[in-house]
Amino acid sequence: MFNTFQLNRQTREWLRITLRIGLFVLIIGLFIGSFFYGRVKQLILIDLQENARNSSVVLATLIEQDPVSYRALVEADSYEAGKYDEEYYNRMLALFRELKAEIQATYIVTEKYISDEELMYIFDAEDPEGESFTPIGTLDSITPEKIKSFKYNVSTTTGLIDDPKWGRYLTGSSPINDPKTGEVLGLASIDYSTENVRGILRRVLGVVVTGVIFFILGMTILISQWVMADRKAKSSDYLTGLKSRFYFENNLPQMVAEARHTKQPLTVMMIDMDDFASVNNRFGHQVGDSVLVRVGKFIQSNMRSTDILARYGGDEFVGILPGIRGLDAVKIAERIVKQINQTPFEFASGDSVRMSVSIGLAEYEPGMSVQELVKQADEQMYNAKVAGKNQVAYGTSIKAQYQRIR
Repeated sequence: MFNTFQLNRQTREWLRITLRIGLFVLIIGLFIGSFFYGRVKQLILIDLQENARNSSVVLATLIEQDPVSYRALVEADSYEAGKYDEEYYNRMLALFRELKAEIQATYIVTEKYISDEELMYIFDAEDPEGESFTPIGTLDSITPEKIKSFKYNVSTTTGLIDDPKWGRYLTGSSPINDPKTGEVLGLASIDYSTENVRGILRRVLGVVVTGVIFFILGMTILISQWVMADRKAKSSDYLTGLKSRFYFENNLPQMVAEARHTKQPLTVMMIDMDDFASVNNRFGHQVGDSVLVRVGKFIQSNMRSTDILARYGGDEFVGILPGIRGLDAVKIAERIVKQINQTPFEFASGDSVRMSVSIGLAEYEPGMSVQELVKQADEQMYNAKVAGKNQVAYGTSIKAQYQRIR
């Protein structure tokens, strides 16, 4: 059961870290993706404005090749049949339709200035038989940008305009000049609706979404691996190779919670080496370190793979024994005390020393906090020291277990 629990505990820890990192990266990814998409959309609209303006310049230049015919059409008194140059008009309409298809514009028109409130349509690139075609002589409202083009003889572009009739579009307009006099005869205007960029934006959005997904997955995996590697490094004691105090303090609450949930026993074992300072003082810290490593191995050899043994600090170790009652933990602890005390620690110099340890035990009881459990084990270890060292001490709950079996 505890093998499975330990695996599940590690898996849950990994999932918890990964989910937290994933959520953090998701927020960043959505922010970056949204910014990128907005920026690309802005650039596309700017590019569309430039296309509209440049195309209107080309169209105006094309009309200026025959300013006489265009002037006559603009200044005609009537646009009834036979009252204006219909051959020139129809020829230009056909040319406009070809140009519209080539540059994929939504609308192409030329316009005559009437007033600051109105303009008049001259050419329209729509099919004359279609509903959206605007006949010559039709009046419409004028935008501030077009007034500017008429009055100051400059090319202009609009931002996106919401029109109840024509929808959302932007316009590029350029003045049509009489090459001889410089007079503004009219405007060449080219409209692009959002339909022209919607397909592009959909593709961009698809790329952005794909990029964000890969960014989130990649960064989540990368950061979670880094975090787990960092936690793994913190989880191991650099000297003994045992688990670290960080690992002990992060795992004990979960193991206590599992013991509470499953009603299985759990015992904490606090171990302190007796008179270890004298070894360092007599033989030096390198010898002292090697003794620490060997004592750690002795203790671990008496524990199961499901148990946790950590270096708590200095010459102190701490063990977690899931599924082990205090009574059985006493036997394990006494075996550790006996083996260490009976084993001479020999050094390359030919010197040797005998070591001993004092162990305090505390079994988890319902209602006990993690801090109380560790404190009780630490107090019992202190009691073992006071009682003469080289022994095991435990509290009343474990003593009660002894009394019950007698």
